[in-house]
Amino acid sequence: MPPLENPKHELFAQEVAKGISQREAYETAGFKPSDAHASRLASDGKVVARVAELQEQSAKRAEITAIFTLADAARQYDEDRALAHKMGQAGAAVSASTAKAKLFGLVVDKTELNDKRAERMGDDELARIAAGSGAGASAPKGTTH
Repeated sequence: MPPLENPKHELFAQEVAKGISQREAYETAGFKPSDAHASRLASDGKVVARVAELQEQSAKRAEITAIFTLADAARQYDEDRALAHKMGQAGAAVSASTAKAKLFGLVVDKTELNDKRAERMGDDELARIAAGSGAGASAPKGTTH
């Protein structure tokens, strides 16, 4: 779908697609402030279709950017690992492999596991741990009182 013929409507659709409120988008597009008119324009079929199209394009761009970013980072870790091997730096090679595994979510830090355990605890249990008192109060593994 090409841009809307009315430039103000197009700007309104672009602003709404970005997540700006209808009222703010209406004013940014150059219209006098009016919640009713902003709502009416937002429900116009052409504007609705244009907003949906712009949001879809934005989502695709974000997805493509994320894919390229992951692929680029993974390639760089592979290059770093190869260089480390060439230089006889086993520790650096392992670090590059570990970083790549973390990039793809194959390795979880111990602190992340503790955070997830804490999320499952009730307020009373967390308070006992924080105070270091109460029967059976203990800090999650990997932490200290």
